[in-house]
Amino acid sequence: MPGIEGERAGIARRPRRDTAPRRRAVPVALAGDGGMTVALGCALPEGVEGVALAGPEAVDAVLLATLEARQVICPLVAERFDALAVAARLVQVGFAGPLLVLAPPLPNPRMVEREIRNQSGGLEVRVVTRER
Repeated sequence: MPGIEGERAGIARRPRRDTAPRRRAVPVALAGDGGMTVALGCALPEGVEGVALAGPEAVDAVLLATLEARQVICPLVAERFDALAVAARLVQVGFAGPLLVLAPPLPNPRMVEREIRNQSGGLEVRVVTRER
């Protein structure tokens, strides 16, 4: 229609925004009551007490209880497994703590968290993205 710039028949367009707000990285070492961190397929972050294992097949209920594991960290995608496989294994062995998923920058990390949480039956999941 002549005379209308940037609008269609009287309907104003909202400004475009990113799909999700950018979030700062969550510190991997959680404040809390002792216990250790179990890292699967990645190195333990500096200053974090725990054990690093090759993959989710090495995790069992006895190991988690012996270590008094308070959290598990893993990459979103590793060479032989992904975070969904880790989440499934943790649910299988009865782990109740949080799973921290280390990921590259993502357009919507909360969507990834929801997907892993839904696939694993409600396990607490947090995606930690690296800064660009």
